[in-house]
Amino acid sequence: MPWICTTPSLRFLKALPTALFALSLAAVLAAGALPTHAHGQTHAASAADGEAGGNVGVHEDLTCAYCGGPIVGPYVTALGKTWHPEHFVCTHCRRPFSENTFYEKDGLPYCHACYFELFSPRCAVCGEPIRSTYLQNVWGDLYCAGHEDEFERCYSCGRLICDRLTRGGVEYDDGRWMCNLCRRTAVDDADDAREVLEDVRRTLGRLGLGLGDVEIPLRLVDKAELDRIEGDACDPNGNTVTCVLRREGRVIDRVVEEIEILHGLPREHFATIAAHECGHAWLFLERFPDLPPLVEEGICELFAHLWLEQQHTREAVRRMRMMENNEDPVYGEGLRTALRSLDVYSVPALLAYVRLNADFPPGF
Repeated sequence: MPWICTTPSLRFLKALPTALFALSLAAVLAAGALPTHAHGQTHAASAADGEAGGNVGVHEDLTCAYCGGPIVGPYVTALGKTWHPEHFVCTHCRRPFSENTFYEKDGLPYCHACYFELFSPRCAVCGEPIRSTYLQNVWGDLYCAGHEDEFERCYSCGRLICDRLTRGGVEYDDGRWMCNLCRRTAVDDADDAREVLEDVRRTLGRLGLGLGDVEIPLRLVDKAELDRIEGDACDPNGNTVTCVLRREGRVIDRVVEEIEILHGLPREHFATIAAHECGHAWLFLERFPDLPPLVEEGICELFAHLWLEQQHTREAVRRMRMMENNEDPVYGEGLRTALRSLDVYSVPALLAYVRLNADFPPGF
């Protein structure tokens, strides 16, 4: 029976929105780590191998790839080499191969168990070698795809909540799950929330996107309250309440009544939502025309993206990647259109175009 060098059967899933990316095992293991298809063959000795009528003989110019000795009698050909049958075994455990199957790494044969134990990446959730379908999240963690149905996912960072990966987590009263990594900087207090908002406003002000001295109240809310708010203008994590004051049909003032943001988000995520909501407030106070949801949410996501660019942290970079890969047809596509526009337009020029045309520039 021929020996067969097998490639692990791995099926890679499509990346989940904003949090996960599919990854080929070849990109995880060292270069050349994936075994290649090859065939080996056990050869029985024949009269042609030695003396006439004999069944054991010396094969001219054949030596064993393991011991270097001459081959006498039956032999195995595999991986472009010849081997004594007793020497064609797993390179690591030295046991014979089961079911005539082996895996190759750097020209050497390995059994199924040793190959994955030695060369497969470890699951960040269970710690075992990954042997089948797996996923990689935006944080670089690899894990078995089967764990997707076993654990809750963190509302903020998207990690699976488990002891090994996030040191556990908590469930909020509104049904959101938050991992303990994100809980370390969670904004639960109104004073902390206002401090974050003011920091965001100062950063946007330095970018020419300030709100001046306008006082904007901030209120922490839960998911249930935000879900009750109707209209496309409501972000899942925050909302900006505005009011136009009129007297005798004439607009006399424009007021941002409050910004509402989910409680319990980690500080960086909370600030990102605050920057997004500052975008809504800025567009309103600057008297922009009514904008299509794609344009308005895209501009507000750009505000958040610009704030993140100023942070210079790994967490900010990952948050930006999550936003850029968001599959939402309004928030994700709106941001991507805004970012593509910046290849040609400056931020002030882009905003001026949107103010005049109530749309993004064509061709982006």
